Amino acid sequence: MNNENTTQNSTPPVKKPKRKGPIRFEAVIPFTVILILIICYFKFFFDLHLKKAIELGGYYANGAEVDVASLHTSFWDLSFEMTGLEVTDAKRPTKNILKIERIYSNLLWDAILRFKFVVETSGITGIQTYVDRKSPGKVKPPEEKSTDKGGGFDTVKDKTLDVAKQEFKGNAVGDVAKLADGADLGGTLGNIEGQLKSKAYIEQLSKELEGKDKEWKAKIDSLPKGPEIDNLKKRISSIKINTSNFAELQKNLKEIDSIAREANDKVGGIQKIGNELRADIDKYSKAVAEVDALVKEDQKMLQNRLKIPSLDAKDLAKNLFGPMVMEKLAKAEEYMRLARKYMPPKKTAEQKAALEAEKIKPPPRGQGINYQFGRPNSYPMFWVKRTDITSKAAQGGMNGNVQGYITDLTSDPPTVGRPTILDVKGSFPEQKITSAELKLVVDHVTHVPKESVDFTVNGFPVQGQMLSNSDDVKFGFNDAIGGSAMSLKLQEEKVDMKLNNAITNINYVAQAKSQHVDDILKGVVKDIPKITLDASATGTWSDLKLGIESNLAYELQKGFERQIQAKIDEAKRKVDEFIEKNIGSKKRELTAQYDKLSNQYLGAADKKKEEINQVTNAAQNKTEESKKQGQKQGEEQGKKVLEDLTKKFKF
Repeated sequence: MNNENTTQNSTPPVKKPKRKGPIRFEAVIPFTVILILIICYFKFFFDLHLKKAIELGGYYANGAEVDVASLHTSFWDLSFEMTGLEVTDAKRPTKNILKIERIYSNLLWDAILRFKFVVETSGITGIQTYVDRKSPGKVKPPEEKSTDKGGGFDTVKDKTLDVAKQEFKGNAVGDVAKLADGADLGGTLGNIEGQLKSKAYIEQLSKELEGKDKEWKAKIDSLPKGPEIDNLKKRISSIKINTSNFAELQKNLKEIDSIAREANDKVGGIQKIGNELRADIDKYSKAVAEVDALVKEDQKMLQNRLKIPSLDAKDLAKNLFGPMVMEKLAKAEEYMRLARKYMPPKKTAEQKAALEAEKIKPPPRGQGINYQFGRPNSYPMFWVKRTDITSKAAQGGMNGNVQGYITDLTSDPPTVGRPTILDVKGSFPEQKITSAELKLVVDHVTHVPKESVDFTVNGFPVQGQMLSNSDDVKFGFNDAIGGSAMSLKLQEEKVDMKLNNAITNINYVAQAKSQHVDDILKGVVKDIPKITLDASATGTWSDLKLGIESNLAYELQKGFERQIQAKIDEAKRKVDEFIEKNIGSKKRELTAQYDKLSNQYLGAADKKKEEINQVTNAAQNKTEESKKQGQKQGEEQGKKVLEDLTKKFKF
């Protein structure tokens, strides 16, 4: 017993678990570590990463280097401040197209708690433009053309640039100068013969018509022959109407009906073949008519190949100023598509349905697509309610006098329900930019995106503008003072632009190898102290209609007209003779071939139809005759019965 008690007493007592206090260290410690890491990141790394992101994003959006001197954010008061923003001019990397001393803003805590970025007020101060850089900025290399078949940005942009390439080929003043200097533009045209579209088209149509000749002949041969039609006519004429014998009359009427049915069947067959012939002939009638358009196209091609210039002032204006206008439009299109990409308009019901259908399909591994759908009275992901723009010019400094604002800059315009507006006025005395006004409205609130730009500037420096540059002629100006007014309205893919420019204080460049041409150019520009340029563009991005007029083009036309008009006419006459020799006779042969076949086969079909119609008409006449005779005989019999009754009852 004692041993047992000893064993039991040696068992250690069970410890009761410790009661936990109010602080859970196993959760607090990891949370504290994570919080410290987040604070350290925002304290030491976030500003640097945000600065690099702005520079990189700006580089791709601007197409040239964007620099930020310093950037500072504060988590405690949700403030943002950036200084020394420099945007490189892609065309002149030694210049900044824009430089801003300071940008500042404060975010809303209410939005941050919802993981949204909403700026109540912000400001931009110290604006400079076209100032020198300390070192040339990096320019983004041109991208390869997109193979996108869906009409994306690159595709549409390429279409727009293609319009410019086709519209403004050649070197207008240089070509005029060559001809004025006595160059022979006739050239040897024999090597170009194989490139004539109209000639190849005529040969193709001629071969097709030869094949159609056999096909149409077979169809005409399948129509009822003369003996068949004559037999029907004889059968109709041989039927004698005898109304006194009812049985015989019924038999005759059945025979007439049988012949009429047979004739109608043949009419139906003829009608079908006639319709087929007419459809074919109409098709080839349109094809033959297209030859004239191709001949004109070939004439234009030959004139371009031979560099035959036009002295029409409107054509000269397009060639002189077209590239400049198209460059502005292409840049406007690029910014428009960026705005529609990052500030998407409201989606239509069809687009929403397409997005929903797309969401059902799983994306490829490692990739994803983000779709944003706003809710009423909610914050968008990004929204700057208002930014005030102020800048004052200092004596001898590069800052400008600028006053304006930006409102409702957002990533989700339909949620905000108001368009983005930029309204700014200013001048830059040091850069000789005076009285500039810009109003930009980006309205992506509805499913129909619209943008409008109204811009005027009374004076700005124009440098290094060459209007024509070749080995024979250099024509343009080294520097000048320009004034401009532009109105641009965009809606979906529609474009409506009006541009009015005036250029004064012009330092012309007018040089030519030929002394004769050099004298003409210098004489023309001597009397043009002011160049006017009026341009318009309407249509869609892929099909722009341009109108460009300039007093410079009219003066050039007058200056060269007397010296070279005769030579231009002679060169065009050579082109016309070449066209007539290679195409004229073939076109006439094709037209004669078409006329012969259409008249021959359509005439044959119409003749057969007329012959069959004679049979059906004869059958109808016989039927009408039997009805009239039957009615007459019935009337006579009724009259006789009435007379017999009168005699019998002695009325």
